[in-house]
Amino acid sequence: MYDEVKELEETDLWTLYQHGVDYNHRMGMYTKTDKNHQMYNGNQWEGVELGNNSPISINYIKTIVKTKVSTVNQNLWKIVYDTLNFDNREIIESGKEVCKLLNKKAEITWERNKMDDKIKKIVKQAGINSEGIVYNFYDKKVRDIVCQKLNKNDVIYGDENNQEIEEQPYIIVKRRMTLIQAKEYAKRLECSEEEIKKITVDTEYLEEAGRDTKYEKDNKVTVLTKFYKNSGIVYYQIGTRFADITKNTKTGYTRYPIQHFIWEDFEGSARGVGEVEQHISNQLEVNKSATRRAFVGKNIAYPHPIINTELVTNKEAIKKPGATIEIGGTNKNVDDVKKAFGYTQVASMSSDVKELQNELITLDKELAGAGDAATGNINPETASGRAILAMQEAANQPMIEQISALKQFIEEIALCWIDMWVANAGYSIRLIDEEMEDETGKINYIVKEIPTILIKNMNPTVKIEITAKSAYDKYAKEQSLENLANSSLFLPQNAQMLEDYIELLDDDANMPKATLLRLVKKRKERQARIAQIKANGQLMQQQVQQYLDQENNLSMMQQPVVENQIENQ
Repeated sequence: MYDEVKELEETDLWTLYQHGVDYNHRMGMYTKTDKNHQMYNGNQWEGVELGNNSPISINYIKTIVKTKVSTVNQNLWKIVYDTLNFDNREIIESGKEVCKLLNKKAEITWERNKMDDKIKKIVKQAGINSEGIVYNFYDKKVRDIVCQKLNKNDVIYGDENNQEIEEQPYIIVKRRMTLIQAKEYAKRLECSEEEIKKITVDTEYLEEAGRDTKYEKDNKVTVLTKFYKNSGIVYYQIGTRFADITKNTKTGYTRYPIQHFIWEDFEGSARGVGEVEQHISNQLEVNKSATRRAFVGKNIAYPHPIINTELVTNKEAIKKPGATIEIGGTNKNVDDVKKAFGYTQVASMSSDVKELQNELITLDKELAGAGDAATGNINPETASGRAILAMQEAANQPMIEQISALKQFIEEIALCWIDMWVANAGYSIRLIDEEMEDETGKINYIVKEIPTILIKNMNPTVKIEITAKSAYDKYAKEQSLENLANSSLFLPQNAQMLEDYIELLDDDANMPKATLLRLVKKRKERQARIAQIKANGQLMQQQVQQYLDQENNLSMMQQPVVENQIENQ
């Protein structure tokens, strides 16, 4: 087997991949990845020999990361497509309907991929190790997009100094598969039998992220997928170390199916820098200080027995509470026991070490924006909506850069999705318009066929909006509505004042402006209906009165005639 592998020629894709791996090794990326995760998980003394002493870890790095990650992850996100093509009236009218359907499709894709959970994990991964990556591919079985979360170690950029994904000359995605899986994967892609025979196991697992990945139960194969652009269109090729599975296959995409979220920019790096790496030195010093204090404390803070081995005959008894200590020698006086056995005096330790240790933790957390003020709790039952939002906004201030980057990251995902839908749809794309329940309770879907050319014409003017909906936002909105409902503005006689107040609100105000405007409109329609009913009632009363008056007049006119007829008789 070794001789056969030795005779095989490595593919160009493998050579390109190794070039990227060598660069990342020189930059220490793989070593830093393992160290960052070890420090976050509390394994902060690996490789250190301390004899019988137990090392102490005060893992405040995890507290900092969790505080910041939770601040960035406090929102739920929703994709909203829109068109801003005002030059073409037809596109505006049809575009609104298409965007409404695309929004429903995006919502289904979002839920199917459990993106809320994936986004949270990606943010956490970036907080620990600088970068979180999503890989999108189209699954023909479900006829939709599948999103996978990747580790930064699994991606090679053509330009490791450029953060912009769409400007990359190429991107290589690495996956580890068993030999059987790799061969079956190659067969599904209609790879030739000759190339399938070249697929062999390898030991390229040292670049995998995590300690346990360095120990594989079964030998695996590294499968590489390279994406690159030609004339603005994305192509791909797939291969292993010795086998070319596919070559130069056109996808029809105009955007790479990969997006990444960077925790914090680092000049000249496509990967950025994470939160853990910036605190490792201080964390280690805190651990060392705590361990030194514990070591010194064991030596001076507790009394140690002192024994004259020539006089004490049963030295083992000293360790047993209540045991009799036997004294030997020529003198048998009890007073001589002090000469044979005693304890050291307990000493105190300087508080300077403790203060330094605590100061390092406090300063590091405060400078990282994760101090007590940021981690303070607030009771939503006793605080007003404005107070909650003020506290939330104050906690958000140090994290504006990350929140903005996350918003951009999701926008890139949304743009990628619409690009992939159009490319895989053919001449038209099927979009669900609405759901209808029949008499039996069965849900039927009304599906519309939308020409892909229409979406392509809209593509340059698609705007992606991300709406944040946190639990505190909802609570504050409910509380604001409750206060408004209890105010004089909500009285019917102040309808015009309420409408003026709503018009003054910003579109992105905490108070739901659009909902309140719809409420005002319904109120006006209801008042108009009531007024119409009253007007109709008054009109009917007038008509009835007119009828009664006519009847009375007619009776009065007929009465003299009758009387005259009686007199004449």
